[in-house]
Amino acid sequence: MTVHYASLDAAFRAHPIRIADWGYMLCREVELAASGAVFFDDVEDPGYCRRAAFAGRAGNLIVLTIDAASTCGSVLFACDRRIDTDRIWRDVLPDEFSGWIDAFDIVYFGQPT
Repeated sequence: MTVHYASLDAAFRAHPIRIADWGYMLCREVELAASGAVFFDDVEDPGYCRRAAFAGRAGNLIVLTIDAASTCGSVLFACDRRIDTDRIWRDVLPDEFSGWIDAFDIVYFGQPT
C-alpha cells in the first residue's frame, strides 16, 4: 500500500532528502487520481497549485505538481532518485501506479523516456 502525504511539509519531514530529478507527464489530475494518486491544494510555493506526494516502491519520495495556471495538460514530477528511463520508473513507482508508464507520455529533461 502506498503512503500518501497530506502536504509537502509532511512529505519532507518523512523524507529529509533532496530532490534529484524532475520531468513531466502528459496527463491530467483526474487521470492520475483514477489510479489512486491523492492530490492536495498547496497555496505556498510557487503559488496555488495541486500536488501529490507519496513514497515510491523503494521508499523514495515522488512529488507530482499541477500548476493552476497551466493549460497544457501536463503534470510535473520530482523524485529523490534519477528517473531517465521507463525501467527506472518501474523500479520506483508503486505497483498501483505502474500503468502510468504505458498510459502517458513521460518527458525527462526534454527527451521522452
